[in-house]
Amino acid sequence: MKKILSFFLCFAVLAIGSVAVSAADKAGSAPATNPLTEGYSGPELFVITPVKDTAAMSDDTPVILRGNIVKSQGMGLYLFRDDSGIIQVQISDEIMPNQPITPDNIVEIHGEVEKGVGSMHVEADLVIVKPRRQP
Repeated sequence: MKKILSFFLCFAVLAIGSVAVSAADKAGSAPATNPLTEGYSGPELFVITPVKDTAAMSDDTPVILRGNIVKSQGMGLYLFRDDSGIIQVQISDEIMPNQPITPDNIVEIHGEVEKGVGSMHVEADLVIVKPRRQP
């Protein structure tokens, strides 16, 4: 009985894997080049959200921001800037990276839009400091 169960489990894993590969092949999307991933050339797994687009988004909409933290406002609040604008982000101490972050560092913030009466910010779930490119 264990051999039969193992066989079906292996078959199911292989079948699911081949369907995923087949779907990826059929998509036919051209690989995107991401200058921040040190030579990796392939499909982007996440879409970066420009700050200017967050104003039109609903509460709790997931976003990924890429840019610079330019100022600490205290109490876990920071000003974040990308090429399209500035937004306030809330980053808890638990997810803040254990390395110094300056306005020159490129950071990626995964989080969600939080809208209240007359206010809006992004609440961060993950903060990634991107490596600096060597000249």
